[in-house]
Amino acid sequence: MTMFGSLLNYHFDNDPVVTRNFRKVHAGDRVYPVRDLPFFIYARPKTVISMEEVRAAVLLAVQNIIGSFTESTLNAMKESTINFVEASMLNSQSDVRGIPHYQLIGQEAVNIGIKHLLKDDLNDDEFTAFINSISFDEAKQILESRLIKENMREITIKPRGK
Repeated sequence: MTMFGSLLNYHFDNDPVVTRNFRKVHAGDRVYPVRDLPFFIYARPKTVISMEEVRAAVLLAVQNIIGSFTESTLNAMKESTINFVEASMLNSQSDVRGIPHYQLIGQEAVNIGIKHLLKDDLNDDEFTAFINSISFDEAKQILESRLIKENMREITIKPRGK
């Protein structure tokens, strides 16, 4: 579910319907791994629309991604997750993508904490083996059984004084 959240966030960030109608849509991902936290989707619309419209838009996006989910998609999710765990922002360069080295040190510290939570006390080889052991059928079954409307809970937070 954590890997799927990262895929869903990529979709949300690149979907013109989502970017046109929502200030932010975010799902549980490697920054908010699904374990201690439940899988979640946070949505903040740009305009005043009903919760039914918000729910319908989010469910449609989830259903579209599940409907187009392939073994290739799963492999890309696995590769992205493993690369994140193995990567480091720190290298001999003083500047990466225009970010000063001292800022990269701080971000790397945050990433180390995220990687530790994500790996759940597994070493890199054990984590890679675990991720690679997830079959397409298993992943598809998890998504289809957990991401159905009946399993979703809605929490609405309204601004103070409204």
